[in-house]
Amino acid sequence: MLRAEEVSAGYDDKPVLRSVSVSVDQGEFVALIGPNGSGKSTLIKLLARALKPITGKVRFGDQAIDDILPKRFATQVAYVPQLLPNDLGFTVREMVAMGRYPHNATATENAHAVSRALQEAGIEALGDRPFSQLSGGERQLTILARALAQQAQILLLDEPTASLDLRRQSEILSKVRRWTREQGIGALAAIHDLNLASEFADRIALMNQGQIVETGEPESVLTESRLAQAYGGSVLVRAHPITARPLVYPLAGQWRAEIDPGAPRVHLICGGGTGSRYIYPLLEAGYQVTLGPLNQMDTDEEAARSLGLEVATETPFEPYSDKALERAAELIQKAIAVVVAPVPFGSGNLSALSLVFSALEQGKPCIAIDGDQIEERDFSQGKAAETWRRLLSGGMKTAHNLSELLGLLGTRSVQ
Repeated sequence: MLRAEEVSAGYDDKPVLRSVSVSVDQGEFVALIGPNGSGKSTLIKLLARALKPITGKVRFGDQAIDDILPKRFATQVAYVPQLLPNDLGFTVREMVAMGRYPHNATATENAHAVSRALQEAGIEALGDRPFSQLSGGERQLTILARALAQQAQILLLDEPTASLDLRRQSEILSKVRRWTREQGIGALAAIHDLNLASEFADRIALMNQGQIVETGEPESVLTESRLAQAYGGSVLVRAHPITARPLVYPLAGQWRAEIDPGAPRVHLICGGGTGSRYIYPLLEAGYQVTLGPLNQMDTDEEAARSLGLEVATETPFEPYSDKALERAAELIQKAIAVVVAPVPFGSGNLSALSLVFSALEQGKPCIAIDGDQIEERDFSQGKAAETWRRLLSGGMKTAHNLSELLGLLGTRSVQ
């Protein structure tokens, strides 16, 4: 429907966009993401005809937009800018009515379109309020309502959720997605929040240095490698527990580069996500971290792999084999201490506790987190609890929280 074809554009003959191609069709919501200065707002302005391309073409259907009369184009494409002056001397209803300017309609038709837009945006009660007295979220909803009153087939939105609280962000993007599905409107929005883009968009276009480097469904675009390359930082990507859409977690620093290869090692016995919350603080405290055994595709295994950590792995859903246990034992040999996360124990992973016995025999400090709660995590008909008591008698220490764990490691009081 609306598409840019190999466009380059910029300001004062300084190119910002370089050979960019992107499209948005009716009935779909496309999110435009990328670091600051990547060209998102410039591309939105170009598509809205607020900026002319240096090279390339922008088309609506089969027609170049420069060949479409301005009023006609405004009935096809609506532009929602990032900011508007707050001191405009108009009421909300008057602001929304400005969207009717391109239409040669009767007063009754215009009034009906404005009322419907106010209702769709959920701000009909604000119709007589001065625009200058609205909150940021209410102003943004007013501008969206103006675009709806314009009855265009395509919405272009530049940072529609900027500076809004969490509820307003979700409210606005939920409305945009609903309009695309129920009214067949196409929407392209520049969005800074990657998780909002993931949750609401049908497709995502990732920009970097004036180019679109990847386009596709959220799962194919929001990968750790692509985001790290575009944003220049480490991220962790996991599936949302309800929607299964990608969730992006930024990680402070570049752990692979910052950890001293000569730093002391801590080995973590965990599984099922019980160790993930301890990996990051241990790295931050200056320790190298190794893990295992862990089944491949386990949450802790995926987290460790994302950070480039050494892991002793086992085939998915299989009990720990001698090979996996031997590999974990090799990693423990190089560690100064072993930490046991509050992982449930059953027949498949009970053998991991034998590694703790070996570490104690080697004189290595062993620390169990929530070590007095083993009965609640014993699914081995009492075998884990019995083994646990022997480990405690043999010198394994306990920590009830992260602070205690770091204190024991830091003071070496476990020795």
